[in-house]
Amino acid sequence: MAFVAMDMLLLLLLLLGAAAVQVPGLVRIDLSRDTWTLTNANRSINIHTTVPAHVLAALAKAGVIREDPLYRYGELETRWVAEDPSWNFTLIWPGHRHAALASSRHTLLVLHGVDTFGHVVLNNKHLKATNNAHR
Repeated sequence: MAFVAMDMLLLLLLLLGAAAVQVPGLVRIDLSRDTWTLTNANRSINIHTTVPAHVLAALAKAGVIREDPLYRYGELETRWVAEDPSWNFTLIWPGHRHAALASSRHTLLVLHGVDTFGHVVLNNKHLKATNNAHR
């Protein structure tokens, strides 16, 4: 799948939320409506969640952790979450979405918050590594 860089004006329009602007060849797929899978490094935890999400919030919503990490000793009780070497959010979508992306002239992947250290992979292709949640 080819990823084509969009010009700055088009990027600016999309980031400003110009939903009414029609861009020929641009396919918009909202991944926040899908069910994602959150797993830890050894896959002993495997839960379904939606995005945007934070690992602790998703684990609490699924009932995996019961302690509030921000209340009293909750940080100590949930420390194991931070000590797990890897947490992965994964989504596998239907084939018709692959066809829509393959036929589009432009693809813009917008991520609203990737954790401090993260990797973005699409179809086994590494797209981006992050090392600062604030940039």
